[in-house]
Amino acid sequence: MQDTQCITDHTNIRRNEGGTPKNTGKRRALARPDTEAVLREWLRVLKPLGNLIIFCPDEQVYRKRCDATGQPYNTHHVHGDFSLDFVKRILDRIGQTEVLHETPLTDIYSWELDCRKKPDASAEVSR
Repeated sequence: MQDTQCITDHTNIRRNEGGTPKNTGKRRALARPDTEAVLREWLRVLKPLGNLIIFCPDEQVYRKRCDATGQPYNTHHVHGDFSLDFVKRILDRIGQTEVLHETPLTDIYSWELDCRKKPDASAEVSR
C-alpha cells in the first residue's frame, strides 16, 4: 500500500511543537449540534478550489483517553460519535469537495482532513 502524500502547502498553518495544527478557534464551530450547517457555511465562503483543513478530536478515542487519565470531558463536545468518518459522511452528502489528505490519528486522539472545494461547487453549497 502506498503512503498518502499531502499535496497541499501546510506551511501557513500555525503548528504546535509536535507538528500538529494549533486550535485557531474554528474547531469549536464543528461541535455545534448542526455540524452540516457549519460545513455548508464554510464551503459557501470558500472559493472554488480552496482548501478546507480540519483538525479535530475523535470523540470516542478522546473519551477513552479522558477515562484513562482522569481528565474531565470537554462539555462543548456534543456529538458522541464525532470522528473523521462522521465529518466525511457529511461532506459526501454535501458533495462539493474532494479529499486530498486524511490522517485518522495525528496525535493521541485527533484526526486531520484536507479537502478541496470542487471548481463548480459554489451554486450547490448554499442549498
